[in-house]
Amino acid sequence: MSQKFAKSLLITGANRGIGLEFVKKLASRVDILFAGCRKPSEAKELNALKDAHNNLHVVEIDVTCEKNIQACIEEVSKVCGEAGLSCLINNAGANKKPDNKVTELSLDDLKRIFSVNTFGPPIVCKHSLSLLQQAAKTHSDQIITKPLIVNIGTGLSSVSRMNRDMSCYYSYNMSKSPLNMFTKMLSLEIEEDGIDVIAIHPGWVQTDMGGSNATLTVQQSIDMMLETLSNLRQEQNGTLINFKGETIPY
Repeated sequence: MSQKFAKSLLITGANRGIGLEFVKKLASRVDILFAGCRKPSEAKELNALKDAHNNLHVVEIDVTCEKNIQACIEEVSKVCGEAGLSCLINNAGANKKPDNKVTELSLDDLKRIFSVNTFGPPIVCKHSLSLLQQAAKTHSDQIITKPLIVNIGTGLSSVSRMNRDMSCYYSYNMSKSPLNMFTKMLSLEIEEDGIDVIAIHPGWVQTDMGGSNATLTVQQSIDMMLETLSNLRQEQNGTLINFKGETIPY
């Protein structure tokens, strides 16, 4: 069995794609694993994994609804107790294709995508922070030596790297850029609490969002991200990195 990654971990958007693969890879490497999704009763693969792993809890979380987020974190707290939460992975995401021309933008689509990609992670962090702070006060044998917040970002959020050759989906790219600022600001706020915050680009992955022509399988992406997250350096706190651990400029 691989070395324990974390004592307890919550991941959002865990019912498919990258989130589901995180659950598969971490089910045997986390003492208490919370797999969050909007409709647990319809998450067949998650529930099958739950039947096979007593440490896996499938929890309801809609990152566009603060009351729902708060209720989820209260449920997580009851299970974790005084040990708190070791790791939070803000993975839930939304996209729309195509909108690579300004004339293809719609206000309703922008509101929907920003509500998930931009507004969701900060509110999940807001309600999870006290649990992460509790975890910082306790010691456990795990790879991540500090409580860790992981925001799933993208290289497409980099303003300085944007050019005509990159995939230009207005709503998705724009919604992910603010996540970089949030990652940096939060890292500065809670650094003295002993909690690290990182944004990580999983690569171009063969998921419903990434498409079949993507260069990485889900398994390859998750394996490399977990390796990178297991070997974070302090100077990477508050930055955007890719699945290999290389820095991506904001």
